[in-house]
Amino acid sequence: MNPKTKDWPHVTEILKAEGFVNYSSVNEDILSTAQHFGIAVHKMCELYDLETLDIKTLSGALFPYLEGWKKAKEDLKLQTIKQYVEMPIWSKRWKFRGRLDRIMRRGKKLVLVDIKATTQIMPATALQTAFYQIGFEEMTKEKIKERWIIRLKLNDYELKPCNDIYDSDVCIGIIQSFYWKRKHL
Repeated sequence: MNPKTKDWPHVTEILKAEGFVNYSSVNEDILSTAQHFGIAVHKMCELYDLETLDIKTLSGALFPYLEGWKKAKEDLKLQTIKQYVEMPIWSKRWKFRGRLDRIMRRGKKLVLVDIKATTQIMPATALQTAFYQIGFEEMTKEKIKERWIIRLKLNDYELKPCNDIYDSDVCIGIIQSFYWKRKHL
C-alpha cells in the first residue's frame, strides 16, 4: 500500500457508512464465522493462483470451493496475472483505497473478478467492483473491459456480470457524499 493512502477510507468502509452494506440483522457469531470462512477461501484461491498452495494444509471444507474456483477459471477461460492477485489499489483523485481480488486475462481483455463464498451476491458488490475499477485504471492506465462477481459454491460457481454503465457514476456520488458528511456532520 502507498503510505500516503493509509488514512484514506477503504471501499467497504465507504459502502457501509453510506448504507449500501448492512449486516446489522445477522447474528454476530454467524457473521464472524462466515467472515473467517470467506478469508480462508480467499487465501486458498490466492495461493492457488500464485502456484504456492500446499493442498495438504487445506481444511476439508475448503476443497469444494477450490474445485469451484478451478471450474470457473476453466469454463470462463480466465488466465491469472500474478501481479494483479489481491492487489492493493487506491485513487488519488477520489481519496479511497481497497484491495481487489483479481484482474484476469480473458483472451485480450482484462476482467476484474471479485470472488465471493457467500450464500448470495449482495447488490453493493457491483459497486465495490466499480470502485476497484476506478482505482485500478487510475493507477495503471489500463482499461478493464468487464467486471464479474464469481460466487464459489460446492464444486461449482455462479457468475454475475456487473454491466450497469452507471455503477462508476454512483461510486463517485457515494465518495462525494462520504466526504461531505465527514466534513459537515
